[in-house]
Amino acid sequence: MAHTLCVSEFQFGGEFVWHPSPELIAQSNLQQFINKHRLGSYDELMRRSTTDIAWFWDTVLRDLDIQFYKPYSRVVDLSEGKPRAKW
Repeated sequence: MAHTLCVSEFQFGGEFVWHPSPELIAQSNLQQFINKHRLGSYDELMRRSTTDIAWFWDTVLRDLDIQFYKPYSRVVDLSEGKPRAKW
């Protein structure tokens, strides 16, 4: 009987087997987003996306041109803290 690999058995870590070229990174949607919003780096994007959640999701929705039947007035309400966020 063949052994089936379960997700819980998959080992993360180790060496990366592929690295994108600087040219590919420069052309990526992620890098374009970083540049457009003058974030400077992926690390800055990660920091901003976790410290200013409302900015991040509002910006993503606008950049992707995601529209709603009823426009939102706030993308997220964090007045009761992150665990009780209202989207």
